[in-house]
Formats: sequence, structure tokens, C-alpha cells
Amino acid sequence: MAFVLTIAYVGVLPLTSVIGLPRIGIDWDPTNYGLGTWLLLVTVALWYAAVFVVPLAFFAFILALPTG
Repeated sequence: MAFVLTIAYVGVLPLTSVIGLPRIGIDWDPTNYGLGTWLLLVTVALWYAAVFVVPLAFFAFILALPTG
């Protein structure tokens, strides 16, 4: 259960924020989300996943293994 919550918090929450915040009027890109914005967003999301989500998920998996 902790593994699923970790993935949800670290992976799903940022994605939900990126999609949800503009819908409620918080817009961080005045250029109407051009191609450069989407490329930057995808690049940053992949970097974020590589640096934080993958090692954190691996660490959670290792800690969940039985030690006996």
C-alpha cells in the first residue's frame, strides 16, 4: 500500500497539477501552450521520473522485501 501511495504522490500529483491548475484559472504559460512548452514539460517530467520516482519506487520495493 505504501508503494502505491508513493507512486501516486510522486508521479500522479504533479501530472494532475499540470493538467488541473490551468483549468481553474492558474495559467503559467501566456503563449497558449505552444510546441516548446509541451517539449519542455515532457522533458522535465521524464527527468523528474528518472531522478525521483524510479529510485524512490525501487527503494520502497527493497524495503518491502522480507528480511528474514
